[in-house]
Amino acid sequence: MKKILQQVLIAHAKGEEEFAEKLGEPIREAGYEVAHRGTVMVGESFVEEASKALSSGSPVVLCGTIKALGTKWARQIVNAARNNYRVRIFCVQMDEEADVETVAFDECIAQYWQDPTKAQHDLITALKKYYPLQVPSDYVKGGNDAEQRYRELVLESCDIIDLANLPEFDRHIATQKLLLRQLYVALRVQVEIVSNAEVEEVELAAIEKRRIAMQRRRAGWSSEEKDEREDRGKRVPVGERLAKAKRLVVLGDPGAGKTTMIRWITTAYLLRLEKDPDWKDLPDVSTLPDEDWLPIIIRCRDLKNVSPIRSLDDILHYILRKDEMSEPECTALRGILIQKLKQGTALLLIDGLDEITDSLLRAEFCQQIEKICDAYKQAPIIVTSRIVGYREMKYRIGRQFEHVTVAELIKKDKDDFAHRWCDITELPERKKKAETELIQDIHSAERIERLTGNPMLLTTMALVKRKVGKLPTRRHKLYAQAVDVLLNWRSEVDKPIDDDEALPQLEYIAYAMCHRGVQQLRKDEVIELFEKFREEYPNLHEVKKHTPKEFLSLLEHRTGILVEAGVIPHNGRDIPVFEFRHLTFQEYLAGLALVQGHFPNRDRSLNLADYVAPLAAQINEVQSDHPVVFRSQQEVVVTENWREALRLCVASCNDDDVDDVLQAILKPIETEDAQITARPRAVLAALCLADEPNASEQMAMEILQEFVRNVGERDGNTPFSGTSVDTAAIELAESQWAEILCSILLQEFQRREAKVRGGCGGLLGMITTASMSNELETFHKCYLEQASRLKLSQEESIKAALIIEKILWKRIILFPVDQIFFDNMPEIIDTLLEMLTGSPPTSHAAAGVLRLFNVNFHPRIKRWQPSIKEKEQLISFISNLTSDTQALALICRILGNEREKQAVEPLIAKLNDADSNVRQAVASALEEIKDAQALKPLIAKLNDSDSDVRQAVASALGEIKDARAVEPLIAKLNHV
Repeated sequence: MKKILQQVLIAHAKGEEEFAEKLGEPIREAGYEVAHRGTVMVGESFVEEASKALSSGSPVVLCGTIKALGTKWARQIVNAARNNYRVRIFCVQMDEEADVETVAFDECIAQYWQDPTKAQHDLITALKKYYPLQVPSDYVKGGNDAEQRYRELVLESCDIIDLANLPEFDRHIATQKLLLRQLYVALRVQVEIVSNAEVEEVELAAIEKRRIAMQRRRAGWSSEEKDEREDRGKRVPVGERLAKAKRLVVLGDPGAGKTTMIRWITTAYLLRLEKDPDWKDLPDVSTLPDEDWLPIIIRCRDLKNVSPIRSLDDILHYILRKDEMSEPECTALRGILIQKLKQGTALLLIDGLDEITDSLLRAEFCQQIEKICDAYKQAPIIVTSRIVGYREMKYRIGRQFEHVTVAELIKKDKDDFAHRWCDITELPERKKKAETELIQDIHSAERIERLTGNPMLLTTMALVKRKVGKLPTRRHKLYAQAVDVLLNWRSEVDKPIDDDEALPQLEYIAYAMCHRGVQQLRKDEVIELFEKFREEYPNLHEVKKHTPKEFLSLLEHRTGILVEAGVIPHNGRDIPVFEFRHLTFQEYLAGLALVQGHFPNRDRSLNLADYVAPLAAQINEVQSDHPVVFRSQQEVVVTENWREALRLCVASCNDDDVDDVLQAILKPIETEDAQITARPRAVLAALCLADEPNASEQMAMEILQEFVRNVGERDGNTPFSGTSVDTAAIELAESQWAEILCSILLQEFQRREAKVRGGCGGLLGMITTASMSNELETFHKCYLEQASRLKLSQEESIKAALIIEKILWKRIILFPVDQIFFDNMPEIIDTLLEMLTGSPPTSHAAAGVLRLFNVNFHPRIKRWQPSIKEKEQLISFISNLTSDTQALALICRILGNEREKQAVEPLIAKLNDADSNVRQAVASALEEIKDAQALKPLIAKLNDSDSDVRQAVASALGEIKDARAVEPLIAKLNHV
């Protein structure tokens, strides 16, 4: 150790030299040189003396009196000190009333006014901690300047968002400097192996198994909701684990954000050391350990040409020279960094362990890391690596490190990213709208939600959104960019895989997987397909750059598009199986295979439409999405393995082919049963149209008309999508074809017979209210707008009533306990009752709204209770032989709900109506009224041909509670 001279500057008010000397005397006795106004020789300037002291990095002691804090001088000294990173400011409160909090400082030593001795002691202790008078013998003058330059260089390189591998079609973004501190979204990690455990093969296998399970959920291969909730419970900030374990290995897939996280940690600690006011606003900074660590970054990609790796000193020298630091600076700085590591005041960040491609060099470096751990026991360390690369390493980092994996982004994270992204990339007047649109697009489709689970692909989506403007209808462009990003990932480390080599082969196996209806292939099957591709397409010379085995290895290691998903037994051996990282990639590439003609056994005499037609005929039965409502109902749809792939094929194909391909999807071929396939084909064609390909208006109209012709009784029955038709209608609602579809549905509602028109009306209401925000004020506004249209033409009034019905349903579901429906109920009731006397479709639409106004949804909801006059109108309606049957059924239920005795005879008269819906509604109404007059007519209907009617009749007889019904009911039970 050797002694050095260290000056301390005391900032005080003019005339308070006595106070300054009270502090200066013990400081001087401790071995420091003291400067304040009272120490300046005659003829010298204290301003010059203070400037010299500050520029040399001397600490400042603020003599905190009331006078000092009220004058400019002390503040000027403190503010000047702020501009030098080496200067720390120590405040000593001399007066009880001195407001020391008005001046920012590093440490408040003590209250001198309360205990002078303790204050002096604490001040000396702090000075010795940060400004020691003895330094190691290898101390090099100029080290502080070298450290400052190092900080500046590292901060400049880390505090930016690197878009190098992302789409480059946005000039506004490309020319804008995106700061990490503005855009970073806090990542979370999950603990896999605790720090005191050996890193055994079985532990890594368990990590791999959990990773695969998570990938499969996120990719769409298995159910996700429950597991995602479980995952959330394990998600913790990386800073929290760093504080507890001190040493971490952070594992993650390509694009998971490992490097960005390292840069965020670096930026955070550098801003903290610089006392930058932006530090406290850095995202998630509060989760980091409360330490003044100097971050030291070692990028493993920079070490691939360094061999042998002898020591940390050699590594530091290499990376510092690579960062353009001079030889003298490197010499000075290495000593400082080593010293800080020994003291535990530097954070060692080793990024991309797997990026050392030479396996021997990588093993050598891992051994060096363990030596560093032993040599610098106080030093916190973080190492990052891709999971696949780490799994395959023969030598791994051991016991001293806790192993964590980067967790997928959740909805909250994505919304936070959208807010930050739009805040820095959009004009002020567009920020709010752009943020809302981006959030809606991220969550608009399940496949996009899954795809954007990591920062890389989420950022890709934000860039693509700025270009194409509309997702998910143009999601094929997002998928194309996502695949391109992954193929070019790590381009600064490895040579990117050529698109001409990769895409045709990826398309080929994606098609094969969809064709087989599988999501996984054994390794030997993948290699066999690559070999077969080379045989079928000998003219594609780019694909011969690598052997099938080499190409498969490149795909997994460099891109992560195709990943190993475990092993399965085959012919007595465990064989690795592969799958696409996301279901989306398989579907997109299979669709692209059709467009590009890269698929097995292709007949070159056939065109794209010829190939698509039989694929759209592949159907299967699925359960309704609303099993409670339609518990025994199933419907036929195009198989899942081709549904999305064909949509993406249409979206990606040449404009000249769009109409032909849509026609091939829409029209059944001669060899199939059109009665079965017409509906699923029409639904798929409608879904394709919702993606807004460049179809002709004639083709679009043909699809929409066929789609509406296939609307059934079960469609449109809920406020939200339930059947495949509902789902397609909701997607069309967001497209350019929504208005035309509504017009066709309205015409069809008026054209159809009573029993089969309801689905068209329900879909019309569903489409019109699909984009309505779920806010009470919005409901009320839309309701009033539609209510004002009830007195217009017949078509307008029908449409308005159908829309009001859907608004009411949504209102009931989302706000079930609000006290009143809407303010102008009496006025609208009169209009609706008048509509009952109109055409059958008009009365049907009006009755649907009246019924909802009357239902007892909740005791607090003010419902419509018809007056005597209104009841007479309703009874008159059900007594009219020409009344629409569906409207009649709805009005019967209103009269039953009101327990209207005067309606019993007209209701009994309708028990023999030809429409089963009417008979069932009448039985339910008589059940509510409980009048004995209905006993005999109801008993007679126990033999009704419709099971739902029989059930309603039996229930009504049970409620009437007349002994004469017991024997017939028992007899009926005996025949069940």
